[in-house]
Amino acid sequence: MLLGISGASATNERTAGCESVLKSYPHIKVVARQSGGFSREGGLTVMRDVLIANPKLNAVYSENGEMAIGAMRAAAAAGRLKGLTIAMIGSGSVGETQLVKQGKIALSVAQQPAVMGALGVQAGYSYLSTGTVFVPVPLHMDLAPSHS
Repeated sequence: MLLGISGASATNERTAGCESVLKSYPHIKVVARQSGGFSREGGLTVMRDVLIANPKLNAVYSENGEMAIGAMRAAAAAGRLKGLTIAMIGSGSVGETQLVKQGKIALSVAQQPAVMGALGVQAGYSYLSTGTVFVPVPLHMDLAPSHS
């Protein structure tokens, strides 16, 4: 697990979400939980070390696209990209989407900040009008062709 910045709400919430789902899959063994600081260099450095320590590593969960790209580059440099599944919470950027289309990153779940902002305004208006709070946040997911 490539974690973001320690103490950041995005890190805390994404880690908690991932770990809550992993409880349903006891056969999945998490071999490392390290911060890549939400940076490409951080993802590359952590991934390089994790690959050395874990020669049978077959999946990576990254809390953002920059760290996932760094992890992908480290795996490619080590000749370990084939057979490695990289899943990320991405931004939906062109670069991230292209890496998914190429099959170098298996999965990207994008936050869609513009949609989230619009829904936030709608939720605020609804709350002021009715006192009810409901904020559905649709997600966009890109899946690599080999993982479809």
